[in-house]
Amino acid sequence: MSIPATNEVSAEPEIVKPSIWARIRLFFAAIAVRFQQFKLKRLINRGLKHARRFEPQPIQARDWMIDFELEGKRGEIKKVRSYSQCIFRGEKLLATDTSEVPGRGTRIRYIFVGNKSQREVDGDGTLTLFYSQNSLGNATKYDTCQVGQRILYEIEFLEDCTWIAALFGKAVVG
Repeated sequence: MSIPATNEVSAEPEIVKPSIWARIRLFFAAIAVRFQQFKLKRLINRGLKHARRFEPQPIQARDWMIDFELEGKRGEIKKVRSYSQCIFRGEKLLATDTSEVPGRGTRIRYIFVGNKSQREVDGDGTLTLFYSQNSLGNATKYDTCQVGQRILYEIEFLEDCTWIAALFGKAVVG
């Protein structure tokens, strides 16, 4: 009988089956990995449910009024302005004058919020009568006036009188 040489390679690979204990260890390792994944998902879901979400506070706008008063002589054109100290949006202008026939002694030529004209620039202006309390159609909403922007009215006096106005709107304070 001959002894096989040590450098000979057999043609068939030898299959080694793991012992029963090795298979049990693999089984429990797979269960442990699944359990860790389950715990991680549960922590993420629980954290999302209990996390404090950022909810922006609703903006509280309140009614606000800006008064204007201006005296003038016949033929003068004067400007009156107010600088906003909060975010403001004018919604209705009520105006009158102290002429013999209230509302016919002055004309509102221009209305500006910031640098934007709030009415058509036609040069003639509109009688203050059209901004009286009982007139229709004077509830035009103006552009929003940011902090520090101006609200400007250019008034033409047709008689010696005082122009008085109140701009009503909404303001965001604080």
